[in-house]
Amino acid sequence: MNLREIKTILITLALLAGISFLCAIGLQGERYAISGIEYYQRGDYENAIRDFLAADKAANSRVPQYHFWLGRLYIAQNDIENATIRLQNYLQSGDDEFRRDAQDYLKIINRQTRIFEQISIRKLPGYLQSRNSDYGAVVSPDGEYLYFTSLSPTRNEKENIWHSERLATGWGRPYPVDELNTDKNEALGSFSTDGQIAYLFGNYNRGQIDGDIFSSVWTGSKWGSPQALDRVNSPFVEAH
Repeated sequence: MNLREIKTILITLALLAGISFLCAIGLQGERYAISGIEYYQRGDYENAIRDFLAADKAANSRVPQYHFWLGRLYIAQNDIENATIRLQNYLQSGDDEFRRDAQDYLKIINRQTRIFEQISIRKLPGYLQSRNSDYGAVVSPDGEYLYFTSLSPTRNEKENIWHSERLATGWGRPYPVDELNTDKNEALGSFSTDGQIAYLFGNYNRGQIDGDIFSSVWTGSKWGSPQALDRVNSPFVEAH
């Protein structure tokens, strides 16, 4: 179970517990809060936040739980600024029901902020760029290769997978990964932890209209023929 799944379960449990809590004590804004929970359960975070904001307004911001739930919903929307404000408001209320959870969330947010403050960003050399689209850069687990998707000119005239090797002086000139490229669009999304398997988006099956997720195994000298992940794919489009 990954972090996103754990976060979703925790938020769901808290919000479901909130339904019974609201119904039991009849808080101001209860109708909006219950509607917000229903939106959350459908994955509609924007409307869930809208209704919880309405609940908070109806209660004149005097219900601490609304601040806590809004904080969690803002986290689900990656709105860290508003999440921080709401969680701090909850802690300042003096309510203890979710105090430890709110403190833990704020610790995670602060830790992430400090990490990003230590990161410097600079543009890669011009020879790694093109006049067309270049995106989706992924570094191999051993740190030796940079893979990315580019519309740089090739015989296929499509978005292809390119790679650059790390040299003593920096990243070398990029080259297309011919064994992973076709006359359709491809992209490399991630690697296994040992770097021996690459996970790809592509249309490697002839006659296929919609793209799927594939895997390719490193043979020691090149990448092997991509194989569809049938347990993951559907009749529709899958992508990274």
